[in-house]
Amino acid sequence: MSQKFKPKKILAAVDGSESSMKAAETAARIASDTGAELTILHVLELPVMSMTGEFYVPVDKLEAEARREAEQLTSKLRSMAVDLGATAVSDIVESDGSVVGTIARYAEDAKFDLIVAGTRGLGGFKRLILGSVAAGIVHYAHCSVLIVR
Repeated sequence: MSQKFKPKKILAAVDGSESSMKAAETAARIASDTGAELTILHVLELPVMSMTGEFYVPVDKLEAEARREAEQLTSKLRSMAVDLGATAVSDIVESDGSVVGTIARYAEDAKFDLIVAGTRGLGGFKRLILGSVAAGIVHYAHCSVLIVR
């Protein structure tokens, strides 16, 4: 007889897309139902250029704005999770050049049992490829992965 999968630590990887918002809600519901600890993670992709066309854009201002938006997003999702009855925290980490690698290493280092992510993220050509980040997480994660539409 097989045992039910009951995660103790759940990681919800979010980027603000509709798909990741649904993933965070699903992760919160699972955490609430199972008593698991939930961490809502946003990987901050810092700008690599300070020039856009003819205009100079200060990198520190771009970074500050990206971090502020990430803090608003994770705070909102953490509150939603708590409202659903989950024990939740949030974290923002800087990408090491690969969002997938950053998520996979974070999950492995902190010994998560389950990663929950959305099928599609926000913009960018590389993300037009069907679920490239989601597929990467499935491929490289050390633990179970739930992909939410």
